Amino acid sequence: MRVTLRVGVAVALSGVTALLFTADHSYWAMAAAVLVLYQGFDWSRTVQRGAERMVGTLLGLGLAAAILAWQPQGWWLVAVVAVLQFAIEMFVVRNYTIAVIFITPLALTIAAGGRPVADLGHFLVTRGLDTVIGCVIALLVYWVALRRHGPAPLNAALARTVAATRRTDVHLQAGAVGSAPARAARRDLQLSALALLETYQAAIGGSAVQRAEAERLWPTVATTEQDAYRTLAACWVREHPENS
Repeated sequence: MRVTLRVGVAVALSGVTALLFTADHSYWAMAAAVLVLYQGFDWSRTVQRGAERMVGTLLGLGLAAAILAWQPQGWWLVAVVAVLQFAIEMFVVRNYTIAVIFITPLALTIAAGGRPVADLGHFLVTRGLDTVIGCVIALLVYWVALRRHGPAPLNAALARTVAATRRTDVHLQAGAVGSAPARAARRDLQLSALALLETYQAAIGGSAVQRAEAERLWPTVATTEQDAYRTLAACWVREHPENS
């Protein structure tokens, strides 16, 4: 829900802002905002993704200018699109910045549709400006959301995991780990342990205060997580003694 809200607000603001500066392709700014935020990364990785998007786009505009000035037609156009797509697939996982260098000319080549661009300079500047607008607004929206809400508190996640461990341990001590309430408790414990790790990782990637708090609580987080999985393992052994 948080990711959805961030993306929605960033898209709306990016579109409105881009209309004030580049009325003809404001959807480029909206797309850039989505690409920065939609994966739900923590703050540090979101900043990295936004920077990679901006740098890659600005560098890719030079390649796009050469291709659009050339105006490839027919099979040459097919070959250019194929080569650009191949380069994107080769680098998109390894280095996003390099991938965006090829994504930018591919998008502009397809947008031009093999037709001459009336004002190539304006076309390229618009793409660069819209990308910067979308990325910057996406980062601002994330920063404001992080300061207002932030990642779920580690203390609350720790308390939920400890409580789930104790509820599961009651069934374990009673030797009734296969009953419906015991299975529900084991499920809740596993989900709580997973959520605890996600909360810790989000805090590590958050603000300086959140990182400091996460580092301080790391020994408690590790111990709580170990207790949770040991309890789950003991339940499994009790339920399947023939495999232990």
